[in-house]
Amino acid sequence: MGSLTVYRKGLRQIQVFSGPNVYDKLDDVDLVPRQVEAGGRSFQMWTTKVDPALLVAQLQDDRLRPPCDNIGVLTRHVPTSTFKQLLADLRVTLPTPRQ
Repeated sequence: MGSLTVYRKGLRQIQVFSGPNVYDKLDDVDLVPRQVEAGGRSFQMWTTKVDPALLVAQLQDDRLRPPCDNIGVLTRHVPTSTFKQLLADLRVTLPTPRQ
């Protein structure tokens, strides 16, 4: 279970994902991690010299549970400032605990 929504316009591409671990699929492109803050939340962000147009970030939130514990954004040919604004605007609805 999970979802992937893809938006494209020309070379620009935005993928919003919930469920799949994108980092595992991209591990062979020598991703370099760093922590970033956006919208009051913490994200693990990756860049690579192999493809400088690629930016990936995953929300760091201990409240997330499988199968939707990997939530984030992958972009190509999107400026870093726009990417960080996408992260800040990302809305996540957490499930309510079962009683």
